[in-house]
Amino acid sequence: MAAALIAAGAVGSRALLDDRPAPEEKPPPRFALPPRAVLLIGLIGFFATFAERASGQWAAIYLTNVAGAGAGVAAAGYTVFTACMVAMRLGGDFVVRRLGPVATVRAGAAAAVLGGVIVVAFRTPVPVIAGFALFGAGIAVVVPLVFAAAGQITRTPAEGWRGSRRSPGCRVSWLRPSPAGWPARSPSRSRSPW
Repeated sequence: MAAALIAAGAVGSRALLDDRPAPEEKPPPRFALPPRAVLLIGLIGFFATFAERASGQWAAIYLTNVAGAGAGVAAAGYTVFTACMVAMRLGGDFVVRRLGPVATVRAGAAAAVLGGVIVVAFRTPVPVIAGFALFGAGIAVVVPLVFAAAGQITRTPAEGWRGSRRSPGCRVSWLRPSPAGWPARSPSRSRSPW
């Protein structure tokens, strides 16, 4: 299978555009660190993506083990979390047009922090689900705005995108399972869902 995919990639890549610079142009470096601003935006993306994915993967477990919810209520809690994220992603453009991207990220972060505090402070399903809903709505628009900001921060969008893809925000998928699961083995597991 791997050999077939490699062969298909080799054949298919012949149809790609020739992206070599003109003779009078200086070729771009093969490797370049992204600008500092892109790295900072990448860190914001890392934390937002980490929190979003950890919450999505652990919400039902937290509701079952800490809040004492049954399996159906825990699944409903995950559904509410996801529905709030989807609603905010769909309505995010409207919010960004009204508040601007920076204010939207700040308001989303404040909502997510408040939701996280509610999740940790209560031990019954209803307020914990409400906390996850607020958390999902708050964090939902941050990652799309991070990618948009990274694309606009350099001379050309491709440089910012390339930098953001190498930034910490895109590395979270490699890291999230273990760090998110380690607290589950600790004696203080009930203190935090993450």
